[in-house]
Amino acid sequence: MGEFLDSLPSSIISCTNIGSLNKAKKIDDLSYSDVAKCFMYARRSSIHTQPLPTSPKEIKKALCILNDARCYEMNTFFKGYMHLHEDIPDSILDAIRTQCVNLDCKTAFQYQMQAFNVLCNEIRAKSSAITLNHKLCNSSYLLKLRQILPAMKYVPKVSIKQCHFRFIGTLSSDPAFNQRVFVASISFRNNGQRALTLKVTQIQIILDGVKTESKSFQGSGDSYRLIQGESIDLDLSIKEVTQPNFTEFQQILVITINEVLKVFVTFFVLSPKQRLFQQRFPSCMVLKVVNSPLGVYTSPLMLQIFKHVLILKKGLSSPAVMHLMMDKSTHYRSQNRETMLEVLRIKKLLQEQLDLSKVLDHFWSSFQGIERVPIERRYKLPPSSAQPHGYSPAADSPAFGVSMGYDYLFPNRQTWLPDCLINAPPEVSMGLILLWLADMDENIFEAPLGTGDPIAYFVNMPAHRRGVILWILDLCCALIHNSAKNGATGRGLALTFTNILMRKTAAFKAAGLGAPDGTLPDTTVYFIGSSFLSEVEKRQSGVTIFLHWLKIYAYRYERAL
Repeated sequence: MGEFLDSLPSSIISCTNIGSLNKAKKIDDLSYSDVAKCFMYARRSSIHTQPLPTSPKEIKKALCILNDARCYEMNTFFKGYMHLHEDIPDSILDAIRTQCVNLDCKTAFQYQMQAFNVLCNEIRAKSSAITLNHKLCNSSYLLKLRQILPAMKYVPKVSIKQCHFRFIGTLSSDPAFNQRVFVASISFRNNGQRALTLKVTQIQIILDGVKTESKSFQGSGDSYRLIQGESIDLDLSIKEVTQPNFTEFQQILVITINEVLKVFVTFFVLSPKQRLFQQRFPSCMVLKVVNSPLGVYTSPLMLQIFKHVLILKKGLSSPAVMHLMMDKSTHYRSQNRETMLEVLRIKKLLQEQLDLSKVLDHFWSSFQGIERVPIERRYKLPPSSAQPHGYSPAADSPAFGVSMGYDYLFPNRQTWLPDCLINAPPEVSMGLILLWLADMDENIFEAPLGTGDPIAYFVNMPAHRRGVILWILDLCCALIHNSAKNGATGRGLALTFTNILMRKTAAFKAAGLGAPDGTLPDTTVYFIGSSFLSEVEKRQSGVTIFLHWLKIYAYRYERAL
């Protein structure tokens, strides 16, 4: 049993209650007052010092704020815009590149264009001595940007088509093949009355996390002049492969318009040969998820696969699935041990059998006339559906009259998946979801949770992390909708997923604990005094915040059904 438990994250062991309860070691620095505070934090979470929104008016107000959650992303671009007549520092370029490759291409482009339009409007307003009030984002970074922007009587009017590109594939030793597949085109059109100049001012290349001066990636020129009504396509491709065995190739270009306006272009090639668990962004292959009552969001590919299998096995109405949750697991320790043993067995088989390139190839090959589609399309990630083809949200059985467009969303009925996953019972699919989230190399809850309200915390979270939260909330809302069958409770789900998303590593580092080489203590005997109390308070605050989100989005979910 020891080896079995050693193979699981501590958060999984505590949630599913499969570990043996041992007497806690003495913590000398924990006083009676500290223990009293721990109980106070627990009670506070139970009665909600921050009351959950109850009236439709409160919830609708919160949803309006959440629907416009894009301030974090726009601020990232604002930081780049502040460097008008100089190169953007690498740290800011890194932040912009990371933000764009962690999202699907269309979402990243949408955020950038919103920030770009704000920049253009601010320059026009400054020349007219007008102060604008932007509904999308009124942040401190925008205020700083206003102070340094020049007053220009004429601001270029330019339309831009897609400037973020992502490919899933392995480079070939044949340069002609690479130029045919890993190719992108950015379109600029001058809609103004005066000529404008485009110039590539900065290029940054990252290979497997290491900055390189490789010239393997090239644009089709350096500087361009467009007269009124003229347009141009800048073609980008990988032409010469100097390091063909990379896992991640990331490229960002800065294109300056008339030396003031800046456009950021990213080109990302990701190898499909990724580990299935312990993933991080962007190697987890982010998909755009549609057809959800919560709206459009992004999600890692493996989570979508596990969720579809869970729904197909009638997991949304399965009581055994809820036995893994923190509020019920105490009564099902033996059963949960068997479930998690099977989860580890399936995990090992998946690591041996599941080839993501084969999965994606089967998906694209299922389309009629795929041979007539440009070859580069097969090297891109498809959009995904929140539920399988033929299923309505929260449904455990297929329904009639569902749009045929679902079959063009990943994974469809023809997508190949290993038998060990398809034939697994629903509680094993849920166990795989919990294990994948617990193993994820990403700190979802990394800011001080108790300092702000749940809505502000969500809005100021990076979009790719919001996507993970929305994916979880979508699943939780479907489980709660079926609570009469499965016994789901909002608090049980909040306790479980908060515990899964909290990172022990981050908590220890925040407390300044651990060895100089970066290793961290494994037992709570080192986690003492105020650091212990701060961890307790942080976790209780996390539960309260998650309950707020669940209450708000469950209202939206039920209204959309």
